[in-house]
Amino acid sequence: MDQSRLKRLNQILADQLGSNSQGPLYKWAWTRDLRIGIQTAFRRYEHVPQVAEDRWALAMWQAPPSEELFKMTFGTEMAYPRSGWYHVCDTPVDRLLEEGFEPSERFTYYIIHLTKKQRAMSMRDIRRTIEDNRAARDVEKDKHVGDYLDDVVTAFGNLPGKRGGSVSFGGI
Repeated sequence: MDQSRLKRLNQILADQLGSNSQGPLYKWAWTRDLRIGIQTAFRRYEHVPQVAEDRWALAMWQAPPSEELFKMTFGTEMAYPRSGWYHVCDTPVDRLLEEGFEPSERFTYYIIHLTKKQRAMSMRDIRRTIEDNRAARDVEKDKHVGDYLDDVVTAFGNLPGKRGGSVSFGGI
């Protein structure tokens, strides 16, 4: 993606979702450009990518906590981000865009719509959504467990292909 197009998309995000002195609150970023300072074995800080894959992602700016609280939480494991940092955020669609997919103006407005909708949710709405998603995932998982058991446990406990068992898996 060329820089002028990326700048235009990030400006749309800033206009619609807000910005601060550090830049837009949300921006499109290439994952290898989103880095965080982590202490290495030799007590030096190295800026490493937050995500291993190279893809486009929606990044959200995070204000740093007080330096005292940060040091209590992380000690010297991470470098204190004085001016905040951008991190890959979970969008209502997905955390990372599909490989080879670049954000477009239309998709950016779609993400803005979903983000505004998510921001307007109360804690009760968010909890209900999480519970509904977990229930749906459990139902799907139970369906797969039943299929797996049907495949593993043959009729009457007979081994496939054994004579006299009346159990046959054709083509195996």
